[in-house]
Amino acid sequence: MPTIHALLIGINGYPISPLKGCINDVEAISAYLSDVAHRSNTSIRIRTLTDNETEQPTRENIIKSFSHFTNAKDDDVCVFYYSGHGSFSPAPRSLRKPMDSINR
Repeated sequence: MPTIHALLIGINGYPISPLKGCINDVEAISAYLSDVAHRSNTSIRIRTLTDNETEQPTRENIIKSFSHFTNAKDDDVCVFYYSGHGSFSPAPRSLRKPMDSINR
């Protein structure tokens, strides 16, 4: 039987432009995934990192938390969910495609 492995991260407490709903988002997706697992008789392993917890969602802790997926098997489902501020950066040239190839 497959297992759902979920790593859920929510950050409200930014020093500049703090947010209000990110931890609520994590709680909602956790409840949703738990419901899906219960209804489908599937095992679930959820790991959360929010700024309401002892272990804060720092860059280092987020990277370490990806070890949550280490025990996933071929038929398992892995979910990474992040709610917080994002950023923009140019895509590497190797990932860029001409617009006409996207619209086909």
